[in-house]
Amino acid sequence: MLGAKPLGSAVTVVIAGELDHFAAPQIRRRLDELLEDQTVTHLVLDLENLTFIDSSGIGMLLGRLRALQAAGEIQWHRFEGLKLRLADNTFYTPDFAVMAADGVMECHEVKGHWQDRFAKKQPIHVEVGMGKGQFIIGMAKAHPEINFIGLEIQRTVAAIALKKALTEELPNLQLICGDGSDITNYFEDHELDRLYLNFSDPWPKTRHAKRRLTYQTFLAGYQQVLKEEGAIELKTDNMGFFEFSLQSMNNYGMLFDGVWLDLHNSDENEHNVETEYEQKFAAKGQPIYKLTTHFSEQK
Repeated sequence: MLGAKPLGSAVTVVIAGELDHFAAPQIRRRLDELLEDQTVTHLVLDLENLTFIDSSGIGMLLGRLRALQAAGEIQWHRFEGLKLRLADNTFYTPDFAVMAADGVMECHEVKGHWQDRFAKKQPIHVEVGMGKGQFIIGMAKAHPEINFIGLEIQRTVAAIALKKALTEELPNLQLICGDGSDITNYFEDHELDRLYLNFSDPWPKTRHAKRRLTYQTFLAGYQQVLKEEGAIELKTDNMGFFEFSLQSMNNYGMLFDGVWLDLHNSDENEHNVETEYEQKFAAKGQPIYKLTTHFSEQK
């Protein structure tokens, strides 16, 4: 539902219900009309009654922000990578920021509010390093009772996943283009129920051990964002990385719920959702390793 409330030279646009690829074009046309109206000095979007927004809706809003920037109404906007120094050793990293032409900056948060972005409040599962999205999209389709978030650092790869996700119209799927090492910037403490680490870069050289997604500093971040009963699932084709992960998790005090040295030839494979790399390596006859684990206690 789309409505407009004029108040003098200011107009509040009320968007209620679902903002998806069906509704986005209509809202885009209305916003463009208001942006071109010289009598409108202030435009406010009221999203209080918005129950769902997909990537098409986000893209539409981003497009209007770019139009405002081109018109000189705002100086810039950022969805990531902004770190504000408030005082000595005190920093704030907003999820979204807009600086108006008069130099006033507005900051907004999604950290701790992810449930509000989904159609239903359900357990949240996150894949760190989703690649082209085959696994996270497959899981979202197979488990509508769970909310899924895919995290990918490479923009071009994340864009491919986004293109796939748009065609599926899944109300229980969100995507983030970001770095897994910053996971505590994206999620509040104990906000997540499960994490997936699928075919992560093994970083085989010893001097690169700290870059591996199962190094102790990464584990500390995972523990911070996972609920007390939360779990981690890991799949890989790389035996060296698998052995390192087992040792690193064990040294961190984690408890293993299951370890499979040949996933595709085990009962665990019955409901397994494959990744792109998994299909590639399995086709060559390489064994796929998997483990599930949880933290013994929260720190």
